Amino acid sequence: MSNEVKIKDAICPACGSGNIVKKQIAGELKDLFNTRQTYMKVQFNCKDCNTIGDFFNENDEAEQEALCNLNFDLLNKIVAKLKKLGISPTKIEAAFNLSYGSINDWVSGKCHPTKEGMALLKVIVLFPWIHELFEDGCASIYGYQKFMDMMTSDLVGLI
Repeated sequence: MSNEVKIKDAICPACGSGNIVKKQIAGELKDLFNTRQTYMKVQFNCKDCNTIGDFFNENDEAEQEALCNLNFDLLNKIVAKLKKLGISPTKIEAAFNLSYGSINDWVSGKCHPTKEGMALLKVIVLFPWIHELFEDGCASIYGYQKFMDMMTSDLVGLI
């Protein structure tokens, strides 16, 4: 049994045919920790030229909602991992000059982190020692040397 539905008054963007069907399929997104977020999306198929896709941009909202849910879960995992490593949200905020309470506001859902904020948290969880550089003043020679020592240590550990 097919879940295809014939669409009336729709034109194929490739060939101009009106012989289009629509069906629901599962979409999936993954995050840094390989957590999966599934969502339902639509797929259009022109029966005349076999063009397949989201002809009318109906999936944008579903994908955006799935991405928001995935980022919220990722944010909570990152904060939990950092706490486990002994790095509090307050330490991160101080080291990177974030507004006090920003991370807790993100976790509680009061507001959402920017793309840059999420990127920063991903870097911190991958290199948890990096916040120490900014606490000590990364611009100093000492901070630079500490950075090089820690990066070298991490890279040697990967070999």
